[in-house]
Amino acid sequence: MIPYGEQKIIFINKKTQILGRFIEELRDSSEIEKRLDLVISAHTFEHAEDLFDQFKMLIGLATVKKGFMSFLELLRLAHEQLVQLDEPCYGFGAAQMLPVLTHHMGSDLGFLKALIDDNGERIGKCLPGIDCFIVAPS
Repeated sequence: MIPYGEQKIIFINKKTQILGRFIEELRDSSEIEKRLDLVISAHTFEHAEDLFDQFKMLIGLATVKKGFMSFLELLRLAHEQLVQLDEPCYGFGAAQMLPVLTHHMGSDLGFLKALIDDNGERIGKCLPGIDCFIVAPS
């Protein structure tokens, strides 16, 4: 067990390390010496070694590739179902991440009648690469 206040760094490889530290100790992100790529919140470090072993398995390149391929397949299936709808289709929420999703979906969302968003500054506009306008909820 890591004593309260002590931190432990585990090096997985030259580019990847895991910093274990009690969350109660970190009151502000400025207390972290360098930018972290991934933050996991855990309630205890009682079994820290087991946790670190799990991380080693989770962050392998094969796991990332498998997850990304699954993500692409789910987008493909969603697109396939949406374009087959025999009724008007609307999108809800013109989030800034939507162009990235549509890029990976391989679609400009031209099958949508409109994107509905409650942000008044976006009404009547389009997002990059998306072929439908943003409208207000009515």
